[in-house]
This record gives sequence, C-alpha cells and structure tokens, in this order.
Amino acid sequence: MINKKIAIIGGAGFIGHNLGIFLKKQGAEVFLIDSLSINNFNSVIDNKDNLPNPELAQSFLDERIRLIKKEKIKIFIQDARDYHSLSKLLESINPDIIIHLAAVSHSNRSNKDPYSTFDHSFRTLENALDYSRNKIKQFIYFSSSMVYGNFNEKNVTEDDTVCNPIGIYGALKFSGEKLVIAYNQVFDLPYTIIRPSALYGERCISRRVGQIFIENAIQKKP
Repeated sequence: MINKKIAIIGGAGFIGHNLGIFLKKQGAEVFLIDSLSINNFNSVIDNKDNLPNPELAQSFLDERIRLIKKEKIKIFIQDARDYHSLSKLLESINPDIIIHLAAVSHSNRSNKDPYSTFDHSFRTLENALDYSRNKIKQFIYFSSSMVYGNFNEKNVTEDDTVCNPIGIYGALKFSGEKLVIAYNQVFDLPYTIIRPSALYGERCISRRVGQIFIENAIQKKP
C-alpha cells in the first residue's frame, strides 16, 4: 500500500471512512469522494431517514470528519452521479486503485425509492467504471451478500451458490457485479468484487440490529 493512490467513492460513509483511515495508516495516499447526501450529513440534518436519535447520528458523523482530518486524508464533496465532474476530479487525482462504495445501502429504503437507488447505486458505478478503463490498476466494487437471495444451504460459496437476488437492492448489486465484469471483458479492467454481509462497527448510523439493541439498552427501552 505504500504510496499507492487510492480513491474511495462513497468515502465519507461508514465503511469508507474506516477503510480510508486504515489504508492511510498502511502508507497509502487516500482520497475520499462523497456527496454527503446518502445516510450522511445531508440526510441527518433534516432527519430524512426518520432516525429516532438524530443527535447521536450527527455526533458520529462529526467524529468521522474529525478522524479523517486527524489522518490528513483529503476529502472531496462531489456527487458521483455527475459524470463529467467526477471524471475531472478523478483525472486530477490519477488514482492507482478505485474503491466503489457509493450506494443506497439499505434494502428497505431501496424498495421504497427505486429511482433514487438506481441513481445513487448504479449510475455512480457506471460513471466510475467509465473513467477507470485503461487508467487504473485495480477496481474494487463492494457488492452485498444480498445477491444470493434466500440462503437455501448451510454454507454459501462464491463458486457453487447460485445468485438469485430478491428486491431492488439485491438486483442492483448483482447488476453492478455484472457491469464490473463486463468492463473487464471489454476493456480488460482488473477488478475485485466483495460481498459483505451484516456489517457493523464504530460510527455507523445505519441502525442495523446490533446498533438498535445498544441504543435501546442505553435509553432503557425494550
């Protein structure tokens, strides 16, 4: 990682800021790109996601920025849906590696607002891929275990388990994988696809089940 230029699209999110800080400590030169609109400052200010504890979420977001600044990581406020602006920014960074995290990272929210989900999850990916052809050393795409659909066996493997996504979120993630693979087939773009599941950790505001338990316990709720 020493001196590798790594651009993380969606880099101010939960995964992005933690990953950026980790990679910077490994010696990489990290650049975070984020519009701050999805599950971030712009949605928390008006509490568009109807969080029960928006002040807590705001404090987590403030802490993300504090840690990013502490590590002297560059962060660019840029909407990845804007192809020309994103391309111009990436051209100025000239990264070796692009990690694509930008997405609506909730199954329920995706099903409620398919148009916005497509725009933030699929359009951003296409823009990043189109810049990347013949320019970078590795494209890393964060997909999801939701591409499998219902688990019918005890063990799931990338080689043997058939993907059968359910709903808008899973379908878009699987479509994203196919798009990444297509860019490899046509433009020989080196890629890695990652399928995480049930992520949790510090400064997350997504209120997955573990976080709900902890918040409720602190407030002496059931």
